[in-house]
Amino acid sequence: METIKKISDIDPRDRAVVERVFGQRLEAAGNIVLILKTMDAAPTSPLTAGDELPSWCNVLDGLSDEDLAEFDATLNEPVRLARPA
Repeated sequence: METIKKISDIDPRDRAVVERVFGQRLEAAGNIVLILKTMDAAPTSPLTAGDELPSWCNVLDGLSDEDLAEFDATLNEPVRLARPA
């Protein structure tokens, strides 16, 4: 794990990527905190048809019919990704 606290500590080649993540240019005098983690997780085997998902996957359990309908409606709304001018 690596922690970066100053924008000037970011490798110039990586700065453009970080700016895309934040959606704006980073000022050289500004301060941010980035915590970069390496993924050391072992690869998992793919699920087969007979496998059950873990309980944390059931994110919609317990929602009322009204809440489910509202959730479903949000899936059909267009997403506005443009930044304000």
